[in-house]
Amino acid sequence: MSESGQKRKTVLRTIRLGADISEKMEAKAKATGSSVNSLLSSLITRYAEWDELAQRFGFMDVSKEFFRMFLDAAEDEKLKQITQERVTTNWKDFMEFWFGEVSPDAFVKMLSRMSTYGWWLEVEPRVTGRDYALVIRHDFNLRFSQFLKWSFDSTLRTLFKVTPQIETSGSSLLVKFTVP
Repeated sequence: MSESGQKRKTVLRTIRLGADISEKMEAKAKATGSSVNSLLSSLITRYAEWDELAQRFGFMDVSKEFFRMFLDAAEDEKLKQITQERVTTNWKDFMEFWFGEVSPDAFVKMLSRMSTYGWWLEVEPRVTGRDYALVIRHDFNLRFSQFLKWSFDSTLRTLFKVTPQIETSGSSLLVKFTVP
């Protein structure tokens, strides 16, 4: 299925894999109860929808523990300043590059893609007309919730000229806003 919910057209491709890679794919498919074809298709989709694009934006892999320690070590005001200065610009660039527009719907798509492939948050969007509610869960701590709150507040105010209502807890956020 595509992000718009429509069934994707498929194309048959044949590839060669090294025997060791093929064995790993068969073992993983068996362990997850899927087929090798399905596993390979999901890996290639992930590459096309996330890895290649994230790499072009300079993303890098760090462990959650390292990132948690980094957040905890940063001073509140400095972290807030950096977040407000950079996140909005980065997210705007992502939306333009990935979806060709900067809009609340592209914002939700971007967060959903991050949720699917980024592994650092889960997003459940609820959109009714112009009313948006985003339930965001993560497995970091209250400090990360605060970081996300600054990120969402700055982005929504700057890009969409809305004042969001944001509730935080140690592992989640509820972000509500209405687009004029």
